[in-house]
Amino acid sequence: MFGKIDSLGLILTLAACASPAEKEQLVKKKAADARIELQFTDQPEWFLNPPLDDNILYGVGTSSLSNQGAALQQAKLAAMVEIAQQISSVVDNMATSTFTGQESSLGTVEKGVFQNAAKVIATAPLRGVRVTNRKSVVTEAGIQSYVMVQLSKDDAARSAVQQIQSLDKEIMDTNKNLLNDMNDAVRSRL
Repeated sequence: MFGKIDSLGLILTLAACASPAEKEQLVKKKAADARIELQFTDQPEWFLNPPLDDNILYGVGTSSLSNQGAALQQAKLAAMVEIAQQISSVVDNMATSTFTGQESSLGTVEKGVFQNAAKVIATAPLRGVRVTNRKSVVTEAGIQSYVMVQLSKDDAARSAVQQIQSLDKEIMDTNKNLLNDMNDAVRSRL
């Protein structure tokens, strides 16, 4: 307890002796510290621990813009990026395991197309995303918004397969069986 009082006294002494520019810096630092602290307080439970479901992917996002509508929109986009990364990761891992040891039967072009699929999927628009929860906390430091979105795994798999198919139509046509296998694998691994 005594250490906290000493620290507070030292800060007050330094603040009293500070120049106007130094005082302004202290105020800015205090505001920045308050914004950081706000990010870790009042976080909804669903943001900290999104649900797990065999048929649905969940993503969460947060934003601290001063405009509440813009903050909610940015938080939603962050949550959608989280889902896109989940899908991309599954496709990337699947493509790597599918092509390991199969260089003799598949050309490097086909391998490259499927390896790039994960990158394309990560930036592709997601259809069927729905906001399930949102919360905005308004304090003197600003607005902190939280959003949770969901996407059915069927919609996620359909989106991933459409992106893969659009990469190189000729390669996809010659590898229909592989595409069907990847479709099944994406659906089962998500």
